[in-house]
Amino acid sequence: MSDERKFLKDPDEFVLWTSRVAAWAQAHRNTLLTVGGLTLLVAVAAGLVAWRSARENEMASEAFRVARTKFVKKDYGAAALEFDAVARDHGGTSFGRLAVLYRGYCLARSGDPTGAAAAFGDFLATFGSDPYIRQLALTNLAQAQEQAGSLTEA
Repeated sequence: MSDERKFLKDPDEFVLWTSRVAAWAQAHRNTLLTVGGLTLLVAVAAGLVAWRSARENEMASEAFRVARTKFVKKDYGAAALEFDAVARDHGGTSFGRLAVLYRGYCLARSGDPTGAAAAFGDFLATFGSDPYIRQLALTNLAQAQEQAGSLTEA
């Protein structure tokens, strides 16, 4: 029975480890505060970057929607200007990249095959890595070059 009482009087493992961690934290307080502050700073910066990116994508989406509405209404001249603005102002978004391709469609349908060929060429030079979209742009580039009378390039 005396062994049981002695066992019960000793602190348990949780109390020992908690005490050790508290002592270590007290000894390294400045380091822990610095690391915690830097972690918080990085988390806030990452959150701000993600928020800004989402906001930019939202603005690009709305601008692309306005341009596409004009495209659907067959107002190709105005749509080309709108798509150009989307590509210029929101070039880092997927909508900005796609706007370059749509600008080529607008120019081709408005009777400017040379401008359309240039737009499709710009798209291919800058964003033509996706095989499906690349093939689409190449086909439209060839059609625009053919309409412009550049049969060799087509």
